[in-house]
Amino acid sequence: MKRYNIGYGRHEPRTGPDLPRLLAVGALAIPRCRPKRYAYRMNQIIAFKLAFSVAALAAIPPLSAAETKNPLDQIITIRQSTGTLKAFFDSVSRQAPLEFRLVGLEDCTVGAFMWNRSVREVLQVALQGGHFTYTSFGRPNHYTVSPRPDDKVGCRRLSPAPKAQGSCLIPKGAPISIKCKDGPLHSFASILFSQSDSTFFLWNGAENYPVSANMESVELDVAMKGILSDEALIVNTIGLNNTFAIGLRSN
Repeated sequence: MKRYNIGYGRHEPRTGPDLPRLLAVGALAIPRCRPKRYAYRMNQIIAFKLAFSVAALAAIPPLSAAETKNPLDQIITIRQSTGTLKAFFDSVSRQAPLEFRLVGLEDCTVGAFMWNRSVREVLQVALQGGHFTYTSFGRPNHYTVSPRPDDKVGCRRLSPAPKAQGSCLIPKGAPISIKCKDGPLHSFASILFSQSDSTFFLWNGAENYPVSANMESVELDVAMKGILSDEALIVNTIGLNNTFAIGLRSN
């Protein structure tokens, strides 16, 4: 077996080079290398490793603005005629790096029409209008959604729940025109959503509540007058422009 001296002058040479170990510490097995020559070679190796590390760090691309942005400030769009509350939050998760876990809201159905709203605004509308609350559960951007402890409205299964049998149409006209005859509220909200800068969150079965309307070229406040005065509905105007959370009163 070949004998090596890795740089200790006239000292007894070491035998059996362990190349993986030597390379791991940045040393090279150099036969009969003198101390000064060894120190010079080690300095070269250290300088090379430092230069390589600096180059590797410089090659890492910087985080984009989307990656450094708070997920709650991300702009999203949701259009859900009717579906479960889980489907609503799944839609939020698909557009922003957030995870939601629902507790006690498995039977809740909602509708939502929200265009270019931040996640923070979407959650404000849903949680304030739908009488929910959410808390973080351990990991960043992970939340538990549950009914408010002191809530007397909540999201409950209705028996029997009214169901729309008709439909809603859009006649010619501007800014808002709509024709409904016992059409579902989610169709009514969808038409207003498409013709105006408005946001709707429908909960507790309100998305299928039957409404009738026949209006041409009216403003949003006029179009919403019948909905706001309906005693069967709970209408909350959230602190955002033209934002409505509409629920159906429980029996």
